[in-house]
Amino acid sequence: MQPKRDVSIDLLRIFCCFLVVGIHVSPLYDSFINFDVPDTQKTVALLIQGLVRAGLPVFFLLSGYYLLNAHVVSLKSFYKRRLASIFIPFIIYSLIHYEVFSFLNDAKGMEGLIGGYFRGLLNATGISIHFWFVYALAGIYLVAPFINRMLAALPQKYTLPAISILVAIMVYNVYFKALIPGFSIPYLGDWLSYFIIGGLLNRLPAVKLSTALLLVGVGYISTCVLTYYQFRLKNGMNFYPFDAGLNMLIFTCGLTLLFRGLHIEVSARSAKITAWIASQTYGIYLIHAIVLYVTGRHYDNSWYASAVAQYTLGMTVFVFVVSLLLTYAIDSALTNRLVRAFK
Repeated sequence: MQPKRDVSIDLLRIFCCFLVVGIHVSPLYDSFINFDVPDTQKTVALLIQGLVRAGLPVFFLLSGYYLLNAHVVSLKSFYKRRLASIFIPFIIYSLIHYEVFSFLNDAKGMEGLIGGYFRGLLNATGISIHFWFVYALAGIYLVAPFINRMLAALPQKYTLPAISILVAIMVYNVYFKALIPGFSIPYLGDWLSYFIIGGLLNRLPAVKLSTALLLVGVGYISTCVLTYYQFRLKNGMNFYPFDAGLNMLIFTCGLTLLFRGLHIEVSARSAKITAWIASQTYGIYLIHAIVLYVTGRHYDNSWYASAVAQYTLGMTVFVFVVSLLLTYAIDSALTNRLVRAFK
């Protein structure tokens, strides 16, 4: 029997996939502030940037939320199942991405296309800048079964202290390490830290929605404030407002706890549709960059500077929906069959 899906977490996964698309659609605040546009549009760009940047960290939190609390039967079955679900779609989508991009840019010769593709695979951003996510996730999955066992042996009462220690290590290495030469605390890295914290969040007792909302509010506002100070004032300090910053950790943990506590109930049909869209989010992530690139070649988006909110929302919806439809078609025709055959 399949375990019952958590509609709230599925909705969070969909929402964060939408935000990730928004990262690449919305104007980058650090460059947008140099445009000759009204300050109101710069403020809108700031507020949007502060929101969409939460998308990627939540994906790492959710991966740990499930994988680090799953029962690992054997290493062989774990690696066979998980790595197949990562690499087979990646190979298919990255090949499509590379060939479409090469064709549109008049690359010549099949040998050059194939050789260039395999050379591109040797670099996490060699084919596209957003594919680094796959390399990071694959590396995390290699150590996930061992972290899973360690967390399983961790008494429940030590869950919050464990999160606190991981956050403290992260904060020290991001903000204070350079201030104390010679003193070093081993650091797991940004994404592995998010992954483990996600696994620990699943073990926490229920959190009041008011507390989760407070974390979301504090995290979002501080992200916007630090982004403003980082790029607008340019005082030489690095606040790390995205990814590794404490503000983003608070924001994304708050979002995860918020959706976990919502316990959204919908009809069986709506739950099925939600679960289906959530299952397509990996493919949407992989294909959305080329959809945006092709769209940009045939669509005049020069008006976006004077209507940042309308452009970002409209284009993000368009790219997300087209990517969803393409993912469904590609997975139905090829990806799902190869994954099932490998497993």
